[in-house]
Amino acid sequence: MIKLRIGADQNSVTIELPAADEYLRSVLLHELHAASTYINRPTFVEEVDFPTQLNFIAGKQVNLDELNYLAKRLDSFTDDEMSQYFAAVQREGFRNMKSLINLTFNLDRYTLITDVSSPLAIGKKYTLNTEGAIPTDHSRDAEFDSLGRDIIAGRKGDLTEYGLLIVSDKPMEQYYDGKTFPLYDYYGSLLFVGIKYDEREEGVSIAEDPGSIITAINRLGAEKPSDCKAYILEYSPKLEPMMDRLREVLEKEGLMALSRVARKMYEGNIDAAELNAVADFAKVHSSANLITLADHLNKFEYMKDVLDEEDVGRYFVDEYDNGHTYQVSIEMEDYVDFRTFGTDMMEKYHGKFIEGGAVCFSNEYDMDILDELEPENENQSMGGMSFD
Repeated sequence: MIKLRIGADQNSVTIELPAADEYLRSVLLHELHAASTYINRPTFVEEVDFPTQLNFIAGKQVNLDELNYLAKRLDSFTDDEMSQYFAAVQREGFRNMKSLINLTFNLDRYTLITDVSSPLAIGKKYTLNTEGAIPTDHSRDAEFDSLGRDIIAGRKGDLTEYGLLIVSDKPMEQYYDGKTFPLYDYYGSLLFVGIKYDEREEGVSIAEDPGSIITAINRLGAEKPSDCKAYILEYSPKLEPMMDRLREVLEKEGLMALSRVARKMYEGNIDAAELNAVADFAKVHSSANLITLADHLNKFEYMKDVLDEEDVGRYFVDEYDNGHTYQVSIEMEDYVDFRTFGTDMMEKYHGKFIEGGAVCFSNEYDMDILDELEPENENQSMGGMSFD
């Protein structure tokens, strides 16, 4: 976490980072009454509360967007990695955001030794940090011990307040070019889109933070989302059943419409297979109708993997629970006509078979949800359905 006080136009406020872009824009607008709500414009830092190692930005203008990205990167670090990071900052004298961000992707260049009494431990830690793994047995202990002794004898490394910092010969990779951020999945995101404007391109998570798109197009130099080209970049496997619909929303309605659907699915923890099945049932595709269905999924019953009326009958006996009770003892199952029962339930609750199962209304009174659906073309009735 980074905690600091920022100011604008004789107003100031304390904020904690990382934070959602939408929140930061709101702070600039409502708390600071700033002339610009673009978080990638210079913002004055009055004071840094935490971490104290970033005190050097106090009294200076910083790009709040960059600082927030840095906070997201640091938020993933262990205590040992934080010490390693700030030891490297101290050694290298980094003071600008571009270097500070790139350093988070280059920690394997730096090995921090806090105990120099054991050559074996030094050799192991250096190898683990630079190579990413060491054997769990003792097969290479002699090699590690020799390496540790060479490090001590050669007086390699620089003494910092955190310990002995050893810098490898690896070059510092420039992941951040000072313009567009490297793709980083801070939220464990549902959906990433690639956004391109002129020669710049960036991957953006759009479900968890609704303000991320506006901030991204500002970084790219565009004025509005429609100025950019967008495409699906990465997505969680949880979204797989909905991906064809989400791609269709992006193609026909644009990036902001896709963001609204993704946001709704994230906030409501919506099951993609269930929403896709209900959308098939209602024959809808638009973002507005998908959001309406997501808001009212409890008005539908999704019977996954049922193949016919007999399966429906067994579903209502075994799994259906909406204030109704249909119970049959195991001894009586051979005497029950599940197919007829399933046919009656499909008729009663206006059920339809879809790919991968069936969907019906949860009860006889839930059909009013159709009145809330928007017509999707001139040839469709409300919601694209009719039960006349």
